[in-house]
Amino acid sequence: MTDIGQIILDVLDSHPDLAGNYANAEAAALCEQKLLIASLEQVANLLGGSVEIDNDGQAIIYTGVYRTS
Repeated sequence: MTDIGQIILDVLDSHPDLAGNYANAEAAALCEQKLLIASLEQVANLLGGSVEIDNDGQAIIYTGVYRTS
């Protein structure tokens, strides 16, 4: 889990209604993945590109910029 995931988990565990919930780690991991993909999509939009997911589930940023030589 990255720092983002740990922050989410800490927030969930500190909430009085959710503290100690066994599903917090799973929820944090899902939120982490969604936030990371959303961040990559924002970067891709700034570059005029897109984010694609390959066959291995890895996110790839396509920039639309090509090397000329």
